[in-house]
Amino acid sequence: DLKEPAGPADVRFHRVPGEIPETDPGGDPDPGRHEKGRIPGTDSGRSGLPGKPGGEMTRVIVVGAGAAGILAAIKAAENGARVLLLEKMAMPGRKLMITGKGRCNITNACDMRDMIPMIPGNGKFLFGAFHTFTNRDIMELLEENGLPVKVERGGRVFPQSDRALDVVDTLKKILRKKKVRS
Repeated sequence: DLKEPAGPADVRFHRVPGEIPETDPGGDPDPGRHEKGRIPGTDSGRSGLPGKPGGEMTRVIVVGAGAAGILAAIKAAENGARVLLLEKMAMPGRKLMITGKGRCNITNACDMRDMIPMIPGNGKFLFGAFHTFTNRDIMELLEENGLPVKVERGGRVFPQSDRALDVVDTLKKILRKKKVRS
């Protein structure tokens, strides 16, 4: 009983039997979710990914294979999830190809405290995210997977090859290595 979405705001979800926990008699699908310090749907209460009883692997679907979606899929897989990455375009990371005039401006090498004021609008809301996955983390991820990077004037970070395609190819290689399906 699914219909094609009319646009981004018109999204339909399909319930797979047995995948969503049954509700308790009070109608709350997760009656313990209000416990202090507990993350809903997790076994330990502190993990970033929902656990499943009996050691069954968590399944994650990431919608959109842009830079954020690719990195989210990689992190979910690193945390033990079985990941499906969905992208409507023919090639993942397509917009990465045009950053830095086709060289892919990966990040900035400045100190994280200096990065917040560079964000247009209210960059302070990204403070936690910037400390969870830093500019150094993305540079290390790429270098550990065979893509050397360089820092240029103003702290701008590019692949040494000056080819955006090399960044996209490296991210795709990491997705394959982490067994992320697409």
